[in-house]
Amino acid sequence: MPKNHFNILNIIKRIPGAVTEDAVKLLTTSAIQNTGAEFFIYSTIRENKSAQQHDIHHHFENCSPEWRTIYDRRKWFMNDPFIEYARSHTEPIISSHIAAVTAGQSEMIAAAAVHGFRSGMIIPAHNNLGAQQCLGMLMVGSSAAPEQVNEVLLSNRVIYRALALELMDWWRNQFRQRAIERFKIQQREMQILTYLHNGKTISEIAALTDVKSSTLYRHLNALKDKLNAVKTDDVVQKAKAYGFFG
Repeated sequence: MPKNHFNILNIIKRIPGAVTEDAVKLLTTSAIQNTGAEFFIYSTIRENKSAQQHDIHHHFENCSPEWRTIYDRRKWFMNDPFIEYARSHTEPIISSHIAAVTAGQSEMIAAAAVHGFRSGMIIPAHNNLGAQQCLGMLMVGSSAAPEQVNEVLLSNRVIYRALALELMDWWRNQFRQRAIERFKIQQREMQILTYLHNGKTISEIAALTDVKSSTLYRHLNALKDKLNAVKTDDVVQKAKAYGFFG
């Protein structure tokens, strides 16, 4: 492995310990620019397969602010060919190898080229959690022509993949912590949720934790109130949707 790759990996290894989004962005920018690329956008897509819907969150980027403004104003996230690729593939790919199938997609790709993504690589990062899927997409870009930079991007595909996975894990933990804080979930309640998510019954949880079933049911009722759920299964499904399990 080239010496530079070890240096980049050491930067990536610091991401799990980063406390703030700004700290993660700085580490990501440093890692990306050390590979020879210039810009990046990291997005998370949370999909509920049973509900057949997904939400796209563009978390942070190091790119032209004008590009982000145009992208959001034109609502290209609704038909982004790069996101569509990432949702159904796991292999990194040179962005120019993804064909546009609509006029809107062609326009988006052309606009991206003008704003720093003339060349690039799309790196999906997948994590399946039953009906809930958490997907990360790292888009790495350069203003250089494809013939000048594509080989450099390909030579760093393993590095980009490691970076994309670390970013996905960091954001999964953020989703989880924000959900816990939003619904004021106590430690014992989170423990019960985790056991229920793993298929345990209240009786089985009582045996595992040495806590009375009546106490556990009291916590379960508190969870139902907090999550506006009627049945135990509803509690688990809503907890999944809100990101309690990553």
